[in-house]
Amino acid sequence: MKRRIIGEFVQTAPRSPASPFLRVETFPDIGTPGRIVRFLIDTGADRTLLWPAHAARVFGVQEYRRMMSTERRINIGGVGTGASVVIRPAFLQFRADVDDPILLLHDLWVAAEIRDQSGAVLNRHMPSLLGRDILNHFTLTVSPPNGVLELIEEEAIPGSA
Repeated sequence: MKRRIIGEFVQTAPRSPASPFLRVETFPDIGTPGRIVRFLIDTGADRTLLWPAHAARVFGVQEYRRMMSTERRINIGGVGTGASVVIRPAFLQFRADVDDPILLLHDLWVAAEIRDQSGAVLNRHMPSLLGRDILNHFTLTVSPPNGVLELIEEEAIPGSA
């Protein structure tokens, strides 16, 4: 069965080109209410990353603080920034064009808050990133002039329900 997920192009700053985003319902476990997270499609990112503001909404503020203070962090780097992350499983539910959503249980990289020397939180409004660890399971079509962004699942993704 072929399922198609439609994304959107969003202009995130004045005078900047629109960027491809996908809305994904994200939740820590079955039975908990999901939160819609708008992920930036990032074909240059190896892993899917949940930014602090989104992680606090998905896992809850107290749980996010607990995991950041008690769990082992891994340092990562990217273009223009670095962060430390905790790896946590979460469910991602993609809405397809048919009444058959794609549900994945996936290990997400959850970023810690990054502060400057004065203690101010940096990059509070950074988007979460949908990386190649998920994107490689789809055929991705991106056409900015036409405003088209779609992921096509040709066959079942390992780990999907």
